[in-house]
Amino acid sequence: MTDTLIISAADSGYFALLKGLILSIREKNEGRTTPIKIMNLGLTPDQVDWLAGQNAGVVETDWAIDFPGRDECPNTFKAQVNRPFLPQLFPEHESLIWLDADIWVQTWDAIKWFTMAAKQDFLAVVPEIDRSYRYTFHKPNESGFIPSLYAGVFGEEERQTGLLPTLNVGAFSMSAASDFWPLWQQTLDRVLSKSTTFLAEQAAFNFAVYKYRPTRYQFLPTIYNWMCNQSTPRFRKEMFVEPSPPFQPISMMHLSFKAKLDETIEVQCDDGPRKMSLRYRQGQY
Repeated sequence: MTDTLIISAADSGYFALLKGLILSIREKNEGRTTPIKIMNLGLTPDQVDWLAGQNAGVVETDWAIDFPGRDECPNTFKAQVNRPFLPQLFPEHESLIWLDADIWVQTWDAIKWFTMAAKQDFLAVVPEIDRSYRYTFHKPNESGFIPSLYAGVFGEEERQTGLLPTLNVGAFSMSAASDFWPLWQQTLDRVLSKSTTFLAEQAAFNFAVYKYRPTRYQFLPTIYNWMCNQSTPRFRKEMFVEPSPPFQPISMMHLSFKAKLDETIEVQCDDGPRKMSLRYRQGQY
């Protein structure tokens, strides 16, 4: 078995975002030879060729499990359904890091800590809770969707579990031998028997962590998976940083929800607001 593998997934519509992820890894000294593999959810031949040029392998995968309504689900749903089965899909690597295609790497710190955690048999993930996040203090549980999902799948008595901080599975790492994978798989099977929501694997992940309490897990800081829809970063000294003092550099930018749109928004800078995109721009940051 070889060392740490970074895994993502995309179709042709997500390719521009995936391209930013790949380039942001490859531009770092540490990332030039890091193994990367992409689950093909509908990439074009030209896109596959571009990934090959970046030494990023493209992998064809079938559905990892069966579930009600699977035939009606889009192919892109495999990115969620297959995520708990990464050790079976990529058995040649000891440590696995998953990064959503709408993430890009600004500094290597996050990758370093995700890698270290996996090698020490820790599950590493970032909670969606930060002093700058609007949903932490300003709009808590606005829709009630997550508690309702938990109640519908796991029973009304688990509604409160859905009020705990969300652990975002857009970026996580584990040893391929971790005993958490089967727990996640079994919990996802329960979720999919009742719902095919786009948050299915994240709900299963969160429930498994909070209910089964794996013995070795690490919650990493939000700058290692910054949810841009939750709070727009600040830009200073040619880097995106957290919007509140001490303005630490953001290691990984997650262009979640509307933040992934390729448009300019108002970003606070040291010299005042500036219109700019949050997407990766090669050689710019």
